[in-house]
Amino acid sequence: MSNQDIARLLESTPSSVIESIEIIQNPSAKYDAEGNSGIINIVMKKNENLGSNGSVTLSGRQGRKSNYNGSLMLNFRSDKVNVYGDYSNSNWAGFNELNLVRDIPFQNGSTLFTQESEMNFNGISHNAKVGVDFTLSDKTTLGVLAKTNIGDRDFSNDNMTMISGSNAPEFSQLGVISGEDNNWSNTSFNINLKQDLNDKGSAISFDADYSIYENDGLANYTNSYMDDNGIELRSPGLLRNDTETTIDIFASTVDYNTTVGKYNLELGGKFSTVKTDNTTLFEDQVDGAWIVNSERSNQFVYEENVIAAYANTSTQIGKFMVQAGLRLEKTNSDGNSVTLNERVERSYTDLFPSLSLSHTIAEKHSLSYTYSRRLNRPNYQNLNPFIEYLDDFTFQKGNPFLRPQYAQSFGLNYGLGRSLFVSLNYSKTTEAMTDVIEQFSDMNTTFQTTQNLDDYDNYSANVTAPIVLGQRWTTRLSLTGFYNKFTSVIPSGILDNSQFSYNLYMGNEISVGKGWRGEISGYYQSKLVWGLFEVQPQYSIDLGISKRIMDGNGSIKFGVNDIFRTQVGNVDVMQDDINLKVNEFRDSRRASVSFTYNFGNKKVKQARKRRTATADESSRISSDN
Repeated sequence: MSNQDIARLLESTPSSVIESIEIIQNPSAKYDAEGNSGIINIVMKKNENLGSNGSVTLSGRQGRKSNYNGSLMLNFRSDKVNVYGDYSNSNWAGFNELNLVRDIPFQNGSTLFTQESEMNFNGISHNAKVGVDFTLSDKTTLGVLAKTNIGDRDFSNDNMTMISGSNAPEFSQLGVISGEDNNWSNTSFNINLKQDLNDKGSAISFDADYSIYENDGLANYTNSYMDDNGIELRSPGLLRNDTETTIDIFASTVDYNTTVGKYNLELGGKFSTVKTDNTTLFEDQVDGAWIVNSERSNQFVYEENVIAAYANTSTQIGKFMVQAGLRLEKTNSDGNSVTLNERVERSYTDLFPSLSLSHTIAEKHSLSYTYSRRLNRPNYQNLNPFIEYLDDFTFQKGNPFLRPQYAQSFGLNYGLGRSLFVSLNYSKTTEAMTDVIEQFSDMNTTFQTTQNLDDYDNYSANVTAPIVLGQRWTTRLSLTGFYNKFTSVIPSGILDNSQFSYNLYMGNEISVGKGWRGEISGYYQSKLVWGLFEVQPQYSIDLGISKRIMDGNGSIKFGVNDIFRTQVGNVDVMQDDINLKVNEFRDSRRASVSFTYNFGNKKVKQARKRRTATADESSRISSDN
């Protein structure tokens, strides 16, 4: 859940209906091995408060571009049925200004590219969800859930490149004007059955999900080839690209939990299957007719099946709280580039252990130790070998030969009551997936793709301290220092890149009475490295004010993000014969205002919050909404 979702849930939930709140920093084997995130588990009491409630929110945001959205949430509960749903609409717009400078050496000379791009985009999306939970008996609950997200996105790019040097082509200016329209829909259906087996917490649950994602896009490019004075040397080159993507996902899970003596035991399994079908058709205009460009057109089909089983147990052993688990996942995948007649088939089985120990060493002093092994699979777009065109010398493409990355993580956490938290962590990632830059110096071409690196080591230390300065003022300080090291053989040579970095965050919350609250926060990020990329320092300051109105049922909020417009991205790549500097500026300074009104019976228990079976598979869809 996002921070906004958590805040909305907690604000609309009376404390009397919460049984407990559990923060899971090291997720057990019950959860998919995919990812590396913690979990907040809010356990609700079973109550009989009946009736209906809901909320409505309207908000807008203004920078150089305008953004606005609205949402409605409804919840109705009777003795046997809980019906809930929500709808939201979002209209958004933005821009990116991207400047690239790259010097490409070849033989005894070089070519200098100075490239400026102004990208504008806007879109609209609709999100809707409706669910029903049926209480079939005191111990049996049946739920169905449907969600949909549809939208449209328009993108335009005005790109101009100045070219000079001994190996420059016959033209010295290359202008590309492009426009792209994307339409997408993402719909999913879920059925859930939960059976409580006794009064001691034993239960079994079953989930089945089906999701379908569709995206259609059409892009047009106009290429102009000019001399130093901007005079065209030849007729403009016209190119268009028609893409279609369909992703079908099915997943089902079964989970069983019980207590055996002093041990809490969890057992379960999961099956998921994914099929993606991607088609791209590139065409060049020749003598007024569109001719298929077979070198760039392609169809790529990817299929993946995962079977998983897990066992997890937790118990108190002396002064230690112990949780241990083991998850097994068997994966079969098949990536088929139909047009290029290239096929990548894989089959692999992995074990993912996890262990957590925690204990109190003195009053208000606690320690915990964690270990886990997890993986990240490539998202479906990164596997797609299609070319995303910027100009004749610059493009991006996927890599069907990508392999999953594996990470082993170790953690030590210390807590002093609620006033100080310290954590030390180390993780080692093999087959680390990162973006890389490759170039063909003899052809003056540069492209970005994703590759597996040999090793990525990360050491980090974090100190967090909530400081109560008074009844109305709370400050939260967080300092993180980390050391990244990447080593690998890459196409351009040997990568050995490391850097110690740190980031500092400070947030202040002030209550001034009569329902008014204010917040000012800021962060600073020092220089860091990520793979080939060296990211320069960045900082930002945000401000927010809110007030409770309408007898506490409503609230109005005003905020400004990046007040001084300092979120400018500067990235350098100096690796072997690659010399690239990137500067990116976006619409980061924005003023926003929102209004929320809660209505109905506040004591009505909210709808069940549950993670559906396809959540992890769906997160690997890379979309533009």
